[in-house]
Amino acid sequence: MKNLMIIAFLLVSFVTLSQDEVIPQLKPYEDLESKLYTSKVIEISGKSQKELLNTFKNWAGTTFVNLREVMVSETDNQIVLVYIEKVPVSMKVLLTNFNDVWSLYVRLVAEFKDGKMRVSLYDDGNVFKPGTYSQYGNVPATQARSFYISSFQTPPKTAKELTKRTGAWYLTHTKWQEKCDLTIASVDNGMKNPTATSPKRKDDF
Repeated sequence: MKNLMIIAFLLVSFVTLSQDEVIPQLKPYEDLESKLYTSKVIEISGKSQKELLNTFKNWAGTTFVNLREVMVSETDNQIVLVYIEKVPVSMKVLLTNFNDVWSLYVRLVAEFKDGKMRVSLYDDGNVFKPGTYSQYGNVPATQARSFYISSFQTPPKTAKELTKRTGAWYLTHTKWQEKCDLTIASVDNGMKNPTATSPKRKDDF
């Protein structure tokens, strides 16, 4: 009986250790040089280019509080949006857990043809962050687009390193990708089910 308990304890310890060592994996970029994370072609037969463009504008209008704040260009066959995703960052600073939320720009390019559209998402850099003051010292302001989340591509060797600076930003990168995937899914659903509504996203430029 005692031997069985020891074996069970070792198994539980092994499983726990294995779970602790799990490091999330980034998805590959379609074109890392241009910072294109992902794109998707959405086919909707029977709809003209103009109809699809208007349907997309309806999706964007129900997704963002003020579409004019995020739309940076519009032509007969293309719309470009630049919006903000808020992503948590958690790391250890001077043996203290430091939790923050960073605002990161995403550039969404929607292109339209008769019967189909393509939506592409790009890493568009960080949003300006003002400096802060705390008991640990002064942190200078971070200028807009002074870094890009797509730069953090190298996974840490161990899960413990996810709390260090580079590892923490790598983990934030995976969460940013997850948010982008949700946006792609939302566009796909909004184009195929135009009567569906999306939750409003705060436009905090």
